[in-house]
Amino acid sequence: MLGAGETETIALGLENPASLVILDDQLGRRIARAAGLRITGTLGVVLKAKRVGLLPSIATTVTDLRAAGLWIGEELAANVIAEAGEGPVP
Repeated sequence: MLGAGETETIALGLENPASLVILDDQLGRRIARAAGLRITGTLGVVLKAKRVGLLPSIATTVTDLRAAGLWIGEELAANVIAEAGEGPVP
């Protein structure tokens, strides 16, 4: 079932079709894609922040996000960290 936050995010995206919506929930992402919305997730935002020089380390940020309770799979974490040109998750 789609949560209230995901529902509102998709609704706002539909009201503003040129926007980029941030969704991590798989069901929410599928619905947003089906509606033709551009999407990214939390790690996409983190990667962009690293690329523009706002974050010194994605690996550290991934560790911090996990400590805060965000579930990030090992393979996804490794892929994003590698894409940023960093070493393995500490």
